[in-house]
Amino acid sequence: MLRKHLKEKGFSLILASTSPRRRKILIENGGLLEGTDFSIIPSTFDEKSLNKSLFSTPNAFVQENSMQKAKDIYTKHKEQYNKLIVIGSDSIVVHKDKILEKPISEQEAKEMLKMLSGNTHKVISGVSIFIKDNFEEKLFTFDCETFVTFDTLSEKEIISYIETGEPMDKAGSYGIQDLGAQFVTKIEGDFFNVMGLPFQKLYKHLLEHL
Repeated sequence: MLRKHLKEKGFSLILASTSPRRRKILIENGGLLEGTDFSIIPSTFDEKSLNKSLFSTPNAFVQENSMQKAKDIYTKHKEQYNKLIVIGSDSIVVHKDKILEKPISEQEAKEMLKMLSGNTHKVISGVSIFIKDNFEEKLFTFDCETFVTFDTLSEKEIISYIETGEPMDKAGSYGIQDLGAQFVTKIEGDFFNVMGLPFQKLYKHLLEHL
C-alpha cells in the first residue's frame, strides 16, 4: 500500500541509512523496490557530535540524531527533485536512564549485555522525515518506545554471542531479528521499532503528511 501511495503522489524516497534492517523493513513491510521506489544514501552526520547530557530525555536525543541524519541528505539532494522524501532514523537502548548505543569494544558489549541480563529495557527510535512537494517543504519527527525483557544470561552465553560479532554494530549490543532473539522473553510494543524503524508509525505519518 505504501508503494502505491508514493507512486500515485509521484514522490522519490531516500533512506538516509545504511542499516540493512531498515532497508529490509522498507522492502518487506513497505513493499518497496530498492532502486525503483527508494534509494539508500548514507548520512555523513557524526552521531558522536551530539552531547547526550544536553538533552532533557533520551527521546529528545534520538529525535535530534535522526533529524540531523535526514537533514544532511535532504540538504544535499533536494534541488535534484520536485517531490522528495528523506527518512532519517536512529535507535537507542535505554536501561535505567542510561543510553546504550553501539558498543565501541567487545568489553563494552559484554558490559551492556550483563546490564540487560534479567532486566527490562526500552528501545527508543527517533524518526525524522523531510518532504519536498514542489515549492513546499516540511519536516516532521516522532519517536517510538518498545519494552524488551531479557532472560538471565550466563557469562558463557554472553561471550559466545560476542564472538559471533553480531553485537558490535547494534545499539545495546544485540539484534532481536537475529541471534539476539534467543535472549528475549517478552516484548511490549512495536517489534519493528526494536529492529530500528517503527514501520506502522512511519506509514501512518506518511499517509497524513503527503
